[in-house]
Amino acid sequence: MILGTRFGSDKFGIPWTPADRNLDLFEVVHWFPLIVAKYGGVLAVSPIFFAWLGASCEAVGGLFLALGLKIRFASFLIAGTMLVAIFCRKVVMASSLFFLM
Repeated sequence: MILGTRFGSDKFGIPWTPADRNLDLFEVVHWFPLIVAKYGGVLAVSPIFFAWLGASCEAVGGLFLALGLKIRFASFLIAGTMLVAIFCRKVVMASSLFFLM
């Protein structure tokens, strides 16, 4: 429930996004593509697209999961987003540890 209502709405313009975010419908917050681009690789090629894809998967998948709609589809969206985030975070941490040695 929190994934769809809080985390997704902080980055992605959906009807229940707080008004202080100043996001239109289906708009990604300005700082999120910058974070996505820092991961490099394929994500740096089109960070706006991948930021939009990740934020929409969190918002829509979280909402579907909370309402009990299309559970397998929602779980696939959320799992895909989390696996990409975990993998990218591990790669960034490993590369920063490599440069410290």
